[in-house]
Amino acid sequence: MRWFVTLVRLPPSAATPYGEVGAALVKAGAPGLTISDGWAGALSLRSSGNSDVVYKDVFVPADFVVERRPLSAPGATKPPEGKGAPGLGVWSLTIAAVYLGIGEAALGAAVRYAKARRPTALGRAIADTGAIQERIGFMAASLEAARAQLYETARLWRDHPELREALPARIAAAKYLCTQAACQASEAGLRVAGGFSLTAEVELERHVRDAQGGLFQPPQDDLALGVIGRDALSETPAAKRKGQAA
Repeated sequence: MRWFVTLVRLPPSAATPYGEVGAALVKAGAPGLTISDGWAGALSLRSSGNSDVVYKDVFVPADFVVERRPLSAPGATKPPEGKGAPGLGVWSLTIAAVYLGIGEAALGAAVRYAKARRPTALGRAIADTGAIQERIGFMAASLEAARAQLYETARLWRDHPELREALPARIAAAKYLCTQAACQASEAGLRVAGGFSLTAEVELERHVRDAQGGLFQPPQDDLALGVIGRDALSETPAAKRKGQAA
């Protein structure tokens, strides 16, 4: 990378009595900029390249602080009760997609194992048994429902800009359902493969660990469900607004 972008808070001035926030552009290799591999031992992030960038007395020219936005007086922009969803935006859909992909990878691993595993006593692939088909069906159904929510929410964001301010509950639902489906599907995959699921060759043990990381990506379950609940309790919930847009 040649450039780094970090959010900075600027001090008050005559024009901005409460200060500003802006994006500081810092060139790679600038004095005082270091990179720390702080996530090397973290669950589901060990090979993700999510390093920490540390700034210590890094000089940034004024022209390299862009997208400045004045801050308002504390409490002046507080959203109405029940409407706030801090930090919940369209970026959460990409997080949901990552974990949906992990769940789909677990489904693929379980299907491959079920088709290849032919115990001598059974005389056929375990994929032909009702118990395995039921577990695979549970995995597929969970992921399909989450995928439908994710795709529909992304479509609404793309095709109906006028609804974007009203979509936090649907975005929260997409992230919640995708991470839950990934956890459920990967855990069900363990039961498909049995003891062999503990081996790295089957891949399921890695998918289970990776899926668990989604529970702690924003918005976490409590925040997501709170946003969904407040929307459902409102006079015009997202489901009704969706119908009007369609």
